[in-house]
Amino acid sequence: GGARQPVFALRQTTLVAHAPDGLAIARARPDEVGELTIEAAKMSAGELGGPAYPIEDAYRRRIAAAIDAGQFWRARRDGVLVFQCYLGPHSRSTAQIQGVWTPRAARGRGDATRALAAIASALLGEHHSLSLYVNDFNKPAIALYERVGFERAGEFQTVLF
Repeated sequence: GGARQPVFALRQTTLVAHAPDGLAIARARPDEVGELTIEAAKMSAGELGGPAYPIEDAYRRRIAAAIDAGQFWRARRDGVLVFQCYLGPHSRSTAQIQGVWTPRAARGRGDATRALAAIASALLGEHHSLSLYVNDFNKPAIALYERVGFERAGEFQTVLF
């Protein structure tokens, strides 16, 4: 059983550009770890169930390590966090985007589309292709990925034990 998880892939040729429209999009800085960890915990709780709090020290350390390695990205509008994601497994040829999240108060304005398109464009300068996977019931996320040009490439299944 378990949810079906389509895998999506993106290449430079399928990327759909979206103007950043005033967003500050960049790799996250170490001083942002607190806020980004809280939002990442909310994303994980929403995906896996269970509470977002308390946040374990090991979880915060993983986020901090991704930030320190330049693998965590975020977008802000007027200083307010509106989008975040990070690189999971990656090589020169491909990279997997994980932790895609828009804080609830920032949803429905198109900022995630603009941010993900800009981040994907930057990452495609470093990797030949990008991939991600999503639960098939997460229709808003699938719509976001398709607006940016991600195309369905297969299926993945996470087994938690």
